[in-house]
Amino acid sequence: MYSRPNAASLAARIRSLVGPTDHESVRQLACDLGVQDGELREILEFLTPYPSTSVLAAIVAMYGVDAGWLLTGEYSPSAHRAEEEAEVPPKSRVARFLDNMSEAQGPPP
Repeated sequence: MYSRPNAASLAARIRSLVGPTDHESVRQLACDLGVQDGELREILEFLTPYPSTSVLAAIVAMYGVDAGWLLTGEYSPSAHRAEEEAEVPPKSRVARFLDNMSEAQGPPP
């Protein structure tokens, strides 16, 4: 689960990749990514503590970014290279980082 500051940071990293996030641009980007525009908008406007794995994986795949960087803001070139070489699917990369983040935060209060 994400906190609001984490969600805001995630949204900022995505905006740095995708550019304009007006209504039409988000609708077109969602179409290009093959995802629901509402799910993409929830992430961009940090309205959800549970970002869509499918949307995040589509961003990782389309932009070729490291899932760890996208989700945490931290980049490990060796981990990114290893996942690329092992051909780990983007959805698996994102799910692994989300699971690790949930475990680190512990159970909800």
